[in-house]
This record gives sequence, C-alpha cells and structure tokens, in this order.
Amino acid sequence: MKAIKVYGTSCLPFIKSGDVVFYKREGKIKKGDFVVYFFGGKKYIHRVLKVEDDFLLIANDDDIEIHKVSRKDIYGKVIMRGRIFNFAAGKILSFLRRFKRWVFSQG
Repeated sequence: MKAIKVYGTSCLPFIKSGDVVFYKREGKIKKGDFVVYFFGGKKYIHRVLKVEDDFLLIANDDDIEIHKVSRKDIYGKVIMRGRIFNFAAGKILSFLRRFKRWVFSQG
C-alpha cells in the first residue's frame, strides 16, 4: 500500500485538497472506483467511468477532463481516503522525522 497527498478540487466532495489517500495495485478495478494514474507527465486521482480489457476511461467528478489510460499507467486503486487519515499520517511522518534526527545525532 502506498500513500499520496491530494492537490486540487477535481474530486470534490469525496476527496479534498490536502487529503492523503492510500492506494494499492492489487484488486479488480471497476466503474466508480477512484484510481491513481499517470497521464501527460503527471499523477492524477480520478474516478473510473469505463473499464475495458487494455484501457480505462477516467474522469474528474465534474467530467471536464476524460482520459483514456492504459492499464500499465494505473498505479493503483484508492482504498482509503479522508481527513482522519491525514491526522494519523501526519503524526506518523512527524515521529519518523524526529526518530531519524535522533538516530543520526547518536553518531
């Protein structure tokens, strides 16, 4: 499982800017799922509109952008999202940074 911080408003109200979403590559992707994918040199998180054998049609929630994405460019399916995870993720990252500084200060 991997995590990514969201920037932007294209998936409102389900995913908000500043949210941390967790995703994984395993599992069947179906219409309506949110996925993390690579398109045009950027990573995106959008909703699946249609699933075909070798590609997916993916759009933001206001349907302004629709991307035809090869399955090889899909990083994974979003499995958890929301602000409660932001709090926990922030605390964990803060602890790890302090721990790293402590380890390196021990010489």
